[in-house]
Amino acid sequence: MSFAADHALWSLLAALIVGSGIALAYYLPVIFTLFSEPKVTDAEEAQLEITLADKLLVSLYIALGFVLGVYPDVIGKLLQQL
Repeated sequence: MSFAADHALWSLLAALIVGSGIALAYYLPVIFTLFSEPKVTDAEEAQLEITLADKLLVSLYIALGFVLGVYPDVIGKLLQQL
């Protein structure tokens, strides 16, 4: 991104921002749906309970995916050390 700014490639930066906005608009409702409370009409059907451990595990996977997506060279460096 700094390369594009240094060389005044504004159309590339605009495409990056628009693409990020589209991805955010697409995935944010999916994430909200995953973490929202289920809507049930009958109290007997509400058998499934999501525990705190489940929520923490999902949050850990999301954070891990984010970190590895932003810094993919970290996993490469770790694998090279093995």
